Amino acid sequence: MSSQMSAGYELSPQQKQIFAQKQEHAAAGVPLLFDDGASPEKLKDALTALVERHEIMRSVFPRRTGM
Repeated sequence: MSSQMSAGYELSPQQKQIFAQKQEHAAAGVPLLFDDGASPEKLKDALTALVERHEIMRSVFPRRTGM
């Protein structure tokens, strides 16, 4: 553990449970199958538009070591 530590709060039991569940599914992937009308470029454009439209999709929750 690093000797430098930033201030924070201990996780509640509910937060610990959610964090544990997220860890279980962190490596999950989604296979994509493209038919004749779809392409990786169209998918990228659609996802970019979705993220631009919805602020919550741009949220980031970094994990700090030791917290």
